Amino acid sequence: MSSSTDVDAKPRSSGTYVATDMSNRLQIGQEHFQIRETDGGFNLQFSTVPYGSPSPPQRVVWDFDSDWDPIHLTAAVEGLATTEVTFEDTKCEVETRHQSGVQSQRFDVGRQNAFFLLNGALCAPLIIARKFDWDAGGTQSHALIPPGFLDVRRLPDDEVDGEPRSVLEVRLATMGVHDVVTLFVDARRDVVRYQTRNFQLLVELEEDMQC
Repeated sequence: MSSSTDVDAKPRSSGTYVATDMSNRLQIGQEHFQIRETDGGFNLQFSTVPYGSPSPPQRVVWDFDSDWDPIHLTAAVEGLATTEVTFEDTKCEVETRHQSGVQSQRFDVGRQNAFFLLNGALCAPLIIARKFDWDAGGTQSHALIPPGFLDVRRLPDDEVDGEPRSVLEVRLATMGVHDVVTLFVDARRDVVRYQTRNFQLLVELEEDMQC
């Protein structure tokens, strides 16, 4: 279970992440998210808008239990595809519907250990930080879907814009793609900034969305 003794306020329930391509310093997209408590868990909804692309926004509804273990995911890009993922104790089932038909996949990974890598989801590191067991420390591993691995460990604290931040390092690999992501987390366990090493992406939480 994710917990910590130094959290001094409830985590935010909404915000906007903005992504910047550090190779050219151009903003490439944004994502607004909302989190609400449900009976025994959390409901996360977000809409991802790519800049400079004709693609419509991706709209996602993602349900979790109280430990931030996933239960069900629906991701839809209007006119293109809808993906539904059902997470169970011993397996995860993925169904993608698009114009050419329906594709179904099964992965023998229980939901307590599963992390679904959703393309374009800027708030995915927020899920990692909420799920991370801050009291246990050490390296905490998850099975990626599509098949791969995701390891999370805490690094020494640092400062961002003069403010103290906890730091998590995420190492992930799947289908020939690998990266290292550094997460900067405030005292409420909100990810206020993260950077990817290989894809040169910087994602920041807009300050005017504090709540």
